[in-house]
Amino acid sequence: MARGFILGLAAMVQRTDTALADLPDSRLRQLVDYWRARRGERMAPPRAALDPVDIPDLLPWLAIFDVTDHGFHTRLAGTGLEGICGRTLTGLVLDHESAHPLELTLFSWLRQSCDQRAPMLVQATLAGPRTRLVLQGVMLPLSGDGDHIDKLICGCVALGGLPLPGAGRRVGMAPPTLVEFSAHRLEV
Repeated sequence: MARGFILGLAAMVQRTDTALADLPDSRLRQLVDYWRARRGERMAPPRAALDPVDIPDLLPWLAIFDVTDHGFHTRLAGTGLEGICGRTLTGLVLDHESAHPLELTLFSWLRQSCDQRAPMLVQATLAGPRTRLVLQGVMLPLSGDGDHIDKLICGCVALGGLPLPGAGRRVGMAPPTLVEFSAHRLEV
């Protein structure tokens, strides 16, 4: 089941590229600008060149993932992301056997960013008991050796929906339902 879901995710990725100027949220543009400044002429900056504290407006909505042989290990996840998901995300392992569709989608997006060796712009619509929430995020690769992607830093913002992300949600609540999603390569 999970394998078929992942293949379906890959087929749904839109192949159009998105320019940085087209990002509707200034916090995501700020994160990408920060990543580009640290990258320089390299394919991707090393993790050591970035400090999430440098992006205080986005800190609750940041996550850092380690790339593993079979997937990704969540090194850091902001409280806003954990509030949306209703669970602790730090330490979570994402792979093709992840149980929840939201986790499988995130795994697919991270994998695409690694495979394409490029930033990705992603969007998801989530539905909960009394809300529908549209999220947009960026997946930015990191490389310690300048050649292999060993980590990713990701930022996420709410484009619309009520209540506000994290409001009224507590760790331990059921995660929201994934309604629709898309991913695009982000031209930087």
